[in-house]
Amino acid sequence: MPDQPRRPVTGTVPRPPAGPDSQDADEESADTPRSRPASAKVVTLGDYRLIKKLGSGGMGTVFQAIQLSLQREVAVKVLAKPLAANPAIVERFYREARLMARLDHPHIVRGYGVGEERGFHYCAMEYIDGASLQDWLKKLKKFSVSDALHVALACARALAYAHGHHLIHRDIKPDNILITRAGVVKVADLGLAKTVDDDLELTKSGIGAGTPYYMSPEQARNAKHVDHRSDLYALGGMLYALLTGQPPFRGASALEVVQAKEEGKFPPARRFNVEVPERLDLIIDKCLAKNPDHRYQSAEELIKDLEALGLANERLSFIAADTSPAPDNGPAPRAKPPRPAAETAARRPEEPAGDWWYVKFRTDEDVLVTRKLTTGQVVALIKDELVDVTAQASRRADGDYRGLATYREFEPLLRGRLAKAKAERKAAQFRSFYEKIVEEEERERRWRRLRRFFRNLAGSISFLVYLATLTIVGYLGLLLFRMLFRYIANKLGGNL
Repeated sequence: MPDQPRRPVTGTVPRPPAGPDSQDADEESADTPRSRPASAKVVTLGDYRLIKKLGSGGMGTVFQAIQLSLQREVAVKVLAKPLAANPAIVERFYREARLMARLDHPHIVRGYGVGEERGFHYCAMEYIDGASLQDWLKKLKKFSVSDALHVALACARALAYAHGHHLIHRDIKPDNILITRAGVVKVADLGLAKTVDDDLELTKSGIGAGTPYYMSPEQARNAKHVDHRSDLYALGGMLYALLTGQPPFRGASALEVVQAKEEGKFPPARRFNVEVPERLDLIIDKCLAKNPDHRYQSAEELIKDLEALGLANERLSFIAADTSPAPDNGPAPRAKPPRPAAETAARRPEEPAGDWWYVKFRTDEDVLVTRKLTTGQVVALIKDELVDVTAQASRRADGDYRGLATYREFEPLLRGRLAKAKAERKAAQFRSFYEKIVEEEERERRWRRLRRFFRNLAGSISFLVYLATLTIVGYLGLLLFRMLFRYIANKLGGNL
């Protein structure tokens, strides 16, 4: 049985600055509310005590927390402090929390509450102790037909419920599907969701929000004019990826992926997985139709066809059979299986006579140098970021050099560097994402002001023309009356 990835997630968010009465969350991450030393400072936001940082992304940070009033484990997403200064982004944050709170379904991550304290905007949600579908896909390479259909049916039922509440997800993908330790499939991350009658000012126009590999062609063209059939397209693409290990449309760039979708041609799943029946390939084809009118018109229709195959597992086969809930003091520890012998041999350094390493790396002046260093000195260089992940090392000066990350002494440090760089790139992407939103909204506000000015100007001109017309008509009427009066007067005078 494969070891289950352990990456508790509930969304994609970045780390906020620490609160005025808090320590860095990383310093507290090992403590639960019951095991925390008495001297440690407690970080609280409203009714929630933050325990451990779970992950960071473009909008803020997600923490494992305890809801004090109910003594239950939750996840708390905290909006990044720099973003909290933007009213439009704050409104989006609260909007996501409100959308989550509207939904109560076993396959959707539940929202519990939202609030603000000491300038920190936060929302509480269901804590998922498990891994994302993307994590499992990377580990397993592809799913069996039965497991893939189990996931697809769970997601389709969640979408049927959301669509019934006039909500469109708009970002269905493996990263946003979570699997608990008990094997329950959960749809997460409503950051791009919209209601059918959503205020379009909160949806950036002209930008294809979502993930290029899975979003529909119409969403790539304009994200605010999509309907529930766009979610079914993304679900079909995700089902294809689970069965084959790759998305149906590929390209060297997002633009090439979108162009491939416009052509609408992709190899059948059976070409990469002989277990896929022809009927399932036809179902995927219908989900991925370029024209929304040619797709399934509701999630219920898709569920009916998937259930008719009779191939879905009742539970995921790759989840461990022991699904008993974790004790109150945190998840139950599980032994990590030994690495394969080949991998262990590849990572085992030669035993030296003394703790010395010969390290090749480039200096700040881009000069390649070789240094004889102890393990502690190499660790210090990595921590001070004086060597990067391209550095190589050997136990002997004339030995075979290989990457530092292949040695167990340095792998954790460099893995952290890679994760940090990835998080920074993702945060930069999200900053650019929201800068475009703000720019679009500011442009829309300018256009509204300009239209309002011209409407007021046109109204003023019309009013002035109306007054002028009344004045002229009145003046002409007065002249006519005077002429008529004189005429009558002259007639009366002549008769006398």
